[in-house]
Amino acid sequence: MVTVNPWLLIFSFVYFFLTGFLSYILSVKVVEIFLEKTLGSNMSKAEPIVGSSTFVISYGTFLYLLYVFLNAV
Repeated sequence: MVTVNPWLLIFSFVYFFLTGFLSYILSVKVVEIFLEKTLGSNMSKAEPIVGSSTFVISYGTFLYLLYVFLNAV
C-alpha cells in the first residue's frame, strides 16, 4: 500500500491556494497594463481574453512546477 506524506498533502493544498491568489493578482496587473496601452482602441475589447489567458497560463505553470516537485520527491 502506498502512503502519502501528510506534510506534502498539506503543502499541496496551501500551494493551490497561494498560486491561485498569485495568478489572480498577476492577471489583474497584466489587464491593467493592457488597458493602459490600448486605451480607446478597438483592442481593449480583448480584455477578458487577456485576463483569462494570463490566469490560466500562470496557474497552469505553477501546477506543472508542483507536479515536477512531487515527482522528484
